[in-house]
Amino acid sequence: MYRYKLIFKISIFLSLLLATVFLSSCIQDSTPKMNCNDNEVAFNTHCISYELYEIINTVNATYTFSEDLSIEEERVIIDTIEVIVDEFILNGLAEDGQLSFNINYQGNNFLDKVDGTVNLNISSINSFDAILITLFSLFDTMDNYGLIYGIAINISIELGYIDHINNEYSNNTVSHFINNSKSDLMDLTYPCFSESYTSVEDIEYVKQFSIQFTKYIIDSTGIQTIIDILLLTEYDEFESQYKFLLNEWIEVNGFNYDVKLNSIPIFFDREIGDYYSIWYTQRASWYLNKNYENKHNERILPKDFLMNDYKELKNSIITFEEEFERIDSLLKVDGFNYIDLEIFIHSGTGNFYFNGRIDLTSVPTLSHEYVHYITFQTMDRVHWLEEAIATFYSFDFLYMEMYMDNLYFGENDFGELTVKLDNTIARFHEIKGVEVNYSDDKLFLNDIYVFLEGKYDDVYGQYNSYSMFQYISFVNYLIETYGEDTLLLIYEDTYQLDNLTDKTWNEIVVDWENHIKLKFE
Repeated sequence: MYRYKLIFKISIFLSLLLATVFLSSCIQDSTPKMNCNDNEVAFNTHCISYELYEIINTVNATYTFSEDLSIEEERVIIDTIEVIVDEFILNGLAEDGQLSFNINYQGNNFLDKVDGTVNLNISSINSFDAILITLFSLFDTMDNYGLIYGIAINISIELGYIDHINNEYSNNTVSHFINNSKSDLMDLTYPCFSESYTSVEDIEYVKQFSIQFTKYIIDSTGIQTIIDILLLTEYDEFESQYKFLLNEWIEVNGFNYDVKLNSIPIFFDREIGDYYSIWYTQRASWYLNKNYENKHNERILPKDFLMNDYKELKNSIITFEEEFERIDSLLKVDGFNYIDLEIFIHSGTGNFYFNGRIDLTSVPTLSHEYVHYITFQTMDRVHWLEEAIATFYSFDFLYMEMYMDNLYFGENDFGELTVKLDNTIARFHEIKGVEVNYSDDKLFLNDIYVFLEGKYDDVYGQYNSYSMFQYISFVNYLIETYGEDTLLLIYEDTYQLDNLTDKTWNEIVVDWENHIKLKFE
């Protein structure tokens, strides 16, 4: 059982008396030394307003206690925690009445995600852990982990909870990251602190880097600079301001090294729950499930893809987002209000898009499902055309190219399909007389496959094992013959087909068949 109450700070009589007697003299004596303005008072090496001084002398948080605590114990605990609360208010991290604490004898310190209450074990109130979790209650879970960690360390030092950190040799910490394999860790995002993505040795360097970098910002421009950066929600704006300060600090440490802006700013969540990692980009929220296995693509992607190290993870996310940008530039309708997108990567059955959600079990199909997301609400709902558009415009995706290249040239045995692919390669050699470069020759190679298959009239029929090859060849023919703008108008409204081409689908299919036969017979 717990009992809840909001308690005003009750200082012992002697403290109250001393405060009453010496308050005015303290203000008069300390203000000149601190060079405070007339409307300010010196407090704990800071000049603060009289209004803030009054706040600091009252209880500024809400407390809940377990029943087995006495009133006196509660008073001591409140006075103890109010030191932390006052420090937060003094530094602009919290407002009066914003923080809530639940105090108990059992369990670890933790943040209640539902109501934002900070749960503290009575034995660990005066600790870095208590400071860090209290900070977590004030910032979004996607805010930069390293900056919050650095603030917590610096406040813990100021309050005497941990020993002073020596920043004299910060250039040794910086030098650890000035190379291509380590520089990404200077992002100080949550995975940089996680053994899932970062070695134990590197995590220690990341922590030191975070502490020293944050201390530099506080000493140079004040803690409000960090608060302002943490509160930025625009991806590009956060990245720009963060990297500006980072490069400034690197230069101060004597290094001629410029950390480039991430082409795709990424916010990583620290509350990952049942997921291996969670991240947010400008286009989507991403959830990598712990049950994800790279079993479908081990031939083309590294083992444990997306779960190896931070650099690989970040570069893969950037590749995904650059692909999305390519698709957006081709298919996204300006001014249309697209629903927010969530992407769940996991082990399961099939890949699909529905109602703002992509479920992905095979990374090469990501682009295909993203095309469905972009076109789902703007495209005339004709199933075969939806699939044809998604298949064609995902054909250039890096991981799909890798998948198809392996399908043609890997050491695979898919029975009849492998025989057909081998025959396609052989015919290519006969025609071109050179080796295939899949990335450059994929459309020509695909047309050969369709020609050898010899099935044209069911391109817009039921999906089957060779529909992918048909879709790609047919859509490419439409673009070459009528132009991409015409194709996009047709996909928005298939009733425009006759006006734009003067033909029916059946007539266009016959033309496409004759076109392919003319190329290879």
